[in-house]
Amino acid sequence: MRVVLAALAAWSSVPIAGVWSTAIAGAPSAQFNGVWKLHVSASGTYVITKGAQRLVVGKATFKGGTVTFHDLSGPASCIGRQAVGSYRWALSGTTVRFVPVKEPCAGRKLVLARVFRSPRPSS
Repeated sequence: MRVVLAALAAWSSVPIAGVWSTAIAGAPSAQFNGVWKLHVSASGTYVITKGAQRLVVGKATFKGGTVTFHDLSGPASCIGRQAVGSYRWALSGTTVRFVPVKEPCAGRKLVLARVFRSPRPSS
């Protein structure tokens, strides 16, 4: 029973575990145009990719309707004071929307402040 409860606690702390994608077109800088994926593990580790490029690795923490993204590494990661950004999030079926609350990193905001889709229905 403890294993089941621990698994449920871990799952509930990362309610959007899975792979989510969004497409960007007409960005102010062409480097942002394309298909982006947000891979979120059950432990909260996230990886942001564009095509085959692994650009950001970090840790996401969820508290109520807010998620905090903390970039840790990668060629496009936000560093220093810009490493941490928070968003309100809303899950609806196979989509999740992120709305910035406090986001000092313009690049992360350009990628994350939109609707992401998952091929799987949420539970």
